[in-house]
Amino acid sequence: MANGSSVSTRDLGRYTRRGTMCLLMCLLSFALSTRAAFSSIAPAPADPHPGTQADSIEFDAGALSKLGIDTSLARRFADAPRFLPGVVPVQISVNGRKKGRADARFDDNGRLCVSPALLRAAGLVVPPALRDDTPCYDYRSAFAQAVVTLHPEKAAIDFVVPTDALATATRRATDYATGGVAGLLNYDLLSMSARNPGGTSQYWQAATELGVNASGWIVRSRQIATSQDGRTRFDHQSAYAQRTFAAHETVLQAGQINPQSTPFAIGSLYGVQLFPEEALVAPPESGAVVSGIARTQARIEVRQLGALIYSSQLPPGPFALRALPLVSGNADLDVTIVEEDGDRQHFVVPAASFNRSGFGAVQGLSFAAGRLEGAGDGQTPWLATVSRGWQFGQRVNVSAGLLASAPYQAGAVSAEFAPLLGIQAATRLWLARATGGATGAQAAVSLNSAWEGNFNFYASVNQRTAGYRDLADAIQEDGQAAPSFRTQYSAGVNWNTSVLGYFTLGYTRTEQFGASNMQRVTGAWTRAFKRAAVSLNLAKSIGGGTPGGDQLYLSVNVPLGKRSVTTYANLSDGAARFGSRYADQFGRTGRYSVAADYDNARRTASARATLSAVPRYTQVGVTASTYGAASSSFTANLRGGVVGYGGGVVLSPYEVRDTFGVATIGKQPDIELSTPSGPVWTDPRGHAVLASLPAYSSARIMINTKTLPRNVDLKNSVQEVDVARGSVSQLDFSVQQTRRVLLTARLANGEPLPKLTTVIDSGDQFVAVAGEDGRLILEGAALSSSLRAELPDGTVCRLTYTLTDTPSKQARFYERADAQCVA
Repeated sequence: MANGSSVSTRDLGRYTRRGTMCLLMCLLSFALSTRAAFSSIAPAPADPHPGTQADSIEFDAGALSKLGIDTSLARRFADAPRFLPGVVPVQISVNGRKKGRADARFDDNGRLCVSPALLRAAGLVVPPALRDDTPCYDYRSAFAQAVVTLHPEKAAIDFVVPTDALATATRRATDYATGGVAGLLNYDLLSMSARNPGGTSQYWQAATELGVNASGWIVRSRQIATSQDGRTRFDHQSAYAQRTFAAHETVLQAGQINPQSTPFAIGSLYGVQLFPEEALVAPPESGAVVSGIARTQARIEVRQLGALIYSSQLPPGPFALRALPLVSGNADLDVTIVEEDGDRQHFVVPAASFNRSGFGAVQGLSFAAGRLEGAGDGQTPWLATVSRGWQFGQRVNVSAGLLASAPYQAGAVSAEFAPLLGIQAATRLWLARATGGATGAQAAVSLNSAWEGNFNFYASVNQRTAGYRDLADAIQEDGQAAPSFRTQYSAGVNWNTSVLGYFTLGYTRTEQFGASNMQRVTGAWTRAFKRAAVSLNLAKSIGGGTPGGDQLYLSVNVPLGKRSVTTYANLSDGAARFGSRYADQFGRTGRYSVAADYDNARRTASARATLSAVPRYTQVGVTASTYGAASSSFTANLRGGVVGYGGGVVLSPYEVRDTFGVATIGKQPDIELSTPSGPVWTDPRGHAVLASLPAYSSARIMINTKTLPRNVDLKNSVQEVDVARGSVSQLDFSVQQTRRVLLTARLANGEPLPKLTTVIDSGDQFVAVAGEDGRLILEGAALSSSLRAELPDGTVCRLTYTLTDTPSKQARFYERADAQCVA
C-alpha cells in the first residue's frame, strides 16, 4: 500500500475534496451572514508570510450546530479558506499572465512554502538565500512589494511582483544543458510502380540519414539511393562531424561538407569549416522557392551544381517547395517534373531570386578549406574560402569574401541597405580569374519591399561578362566552358485585398551567350467566398525548348466541416483535364481523399485514391491511381526516425534533428505528449522521442492528461527544457498508480455517518468530509492511516474497514468498501 500520493488533473479524489471544501465555504459564508451564527469578528494581526490569513473568526458553536455544520470544521477554517498540507499541483499566474501548472508545498497551516522549482516554473527570479532544502521560505523577504494570493477553491496561486523579480535576463549560451549520447536513423522511403501498354516501370527512392550525438558532438551521414527500372544511382550528400563552441558562438564542422555563409557557388568539399552558430547569430535564410503546376501524379527532382538535393512526389495541381537543402546559396536550381504518363517539365530557378526576405543578422567570420568533391570529368582541386560581415548603423550591412585555389580565384563584396522606410536593397559584385587567363565579373542588384500592408514587390538583375566563370565552369577538363548565362531578371508582386482576394505574379528571364533566351511567368489568384474558395494558378515558359510551356489550374473548394469537395480544371498546352476530389479525416492524424478526372485531349478518364496517417511511430502515405483503361500506378511512402540510447530503441514518426531527447512516463503506453515536432505517443515501455528541440531556446513538453489511465497520478504534466545544440535530453515524468476507495461508513447502530462529519487521521490532519449516506473518498496515505470521525454531538468514533491486498482490475476511478465507525 502506498504511503503517499501525488495528484493530477484526473484525480477524482482531489476534485471530491475540492468540491466538499467549496460546499463548506458556502455553508460557513452563510453562517457569517447570519448575525445569530457568530458572536464576534476580530481582525488578527498581519501575517508577514504569504498565504496566511489576515482575519480570524470566532463562531457560535450552538448556532452552527443548529445549521447542521460540524463545529470542528469551524475551528479548522476559522482563518478563511486554505490549502490542505502537503504538495499540491496548482495553476500559476504572474502579473495577470498564466504560466501553467506546477507543484506547490503547503505547511500544516496552509501557508505556501516557496521552492526554487515553483519560482522557475513561474518565470521568477530565485533569491540566492532560497535552496531546495529551505523550510518554508518567506518570499516577501526578498521582494517586499510582492503580493501572493492563494485560491484554494481553484487550486491556483496569483503572483503580483515587481519587474526586478521577473527572470527576464538574457541567458548565456553556456547556461543551457549539454551532453547525452544517442544514435539515430532517419528514413524517407518511396516506392512508385506504373503499368501501361508499353510495359511496367518501377521506381524507388531511399533517403536516409545516419548519425550519433555524443557529448555535444554531432555526426551525420546523408545519402539518397534511387532506382529506375533496375538502374540504380547513389548520391552521397554529406558526411560530417560538428560541434558548437557556445562561448564563441561558432560551429566547427569537418568531413564531407557544404560551405556555409560563403558568397561563392562551391559545392561539396572534403575538408573543414568554421561558421557562426545559427541559433545564436541567426543567418539570413536562402529564400529559395520552387513553384509550379503538376499536371498529374508526378515526381519532382531538384538539382543544384549537378547534385540531387530534393526528390519527392507531387499531387496534381500547383505546388511550392521551400526550406530546400541547398548546396549553395548562390547557384541556380535545376528543376525536372516527371508526369505520370512520362511527360516532362523542365525549368530553372535563378539564384538571383533567392534572399527576397531582406536583411538577416550580420554574419561573423566563416572559413572553409578542403578538396572539392569530384563531379563528372571535372578537376578536384584544393581550395579555401573566407568571408566576414560588418554592420554600420541600423541600415547598412556589408560583407566580403575570398576564394583561392590553383585553377580558380575569386573575390566578392556585397552591401545591404534600407534607403527608405520599408524598402530594402542589396548590391553584390564578384570578380573571378580562371585557368587559361579567363577573367570576368558578375554584378547583382536587388530591391524589395518589407511593408506590413497588403502590397509588396521584389526585383533583381544579375549580369555577367563573357569572361566570368564559376568554379564549376573553371574546373572542366577543357577549360573552355562558357558562362551559364549573360543576364538574369527576376521580379514579382504580392497584393491582398479584402474585395478582390490575393494576387501574386512572378517573372524570370535568362539571356544566354550563344543560345536562345528563356522566360517564365507564374501567377496565382485566391478568393474566399462565403461557402467556397476559388483559386487560379498559371505558369508559362517561353524559349529554350522547355516542355510544358503553358499551364493553367482553376479550382473551387467547398469546405464541409472536416470534409471538403474540390472541383478543378487543368489546361496544359491546349489539352484540358477536369475533375473533382473529396477529402476527409479520420482519427487524430488520418486523412484520405478520392478523385476522378477526364483528359479531353486523350479522351481518357482517371481515378486516384490517397491515404495518409501517423500510426503512432511512423508516417505512412499511400496513393493508387488509374489512367485510362490500361494504365495504373501505385505509390507508397514511409517516413520517420529511430533513436537508440541507453534506455533502448525508440521509434519516432518525425525526422530526428540535431538536438533531440527522449521522454519517459513510467511504463505507461499510448500516452500523448505535445512536442515542438508535433504530437507523439509513448511506446509499450513508456518512452517517446522528442524529435526536435530548439537549440539555445526553451521548449515546453506537455502531457495530454486525457490519455492517462484513470488510476494513474502525475506530479507534473509539463516540463520545460533549455538545451544546447547537439545535446540529448532525457525527461522523466514521475507517475504513480493510486488506489482510491469509496467508503460507505455507518455508525454502530447501523445509521449512516452524519453528513458533513469531519474525518481526520492519526496526526489530526483533515482527510475528508462525509457526504450523503455516509459516503467519502479515501486515497493514498489515508488508506494506511488510522482514521477518526468527529461527530456533530462532540463524540469521536474510529473508522474500520477491510481491503484486499491489491486493487480490483475492474475498478476505474475507485473501489467500493463498507466501513464501521466504532467507539
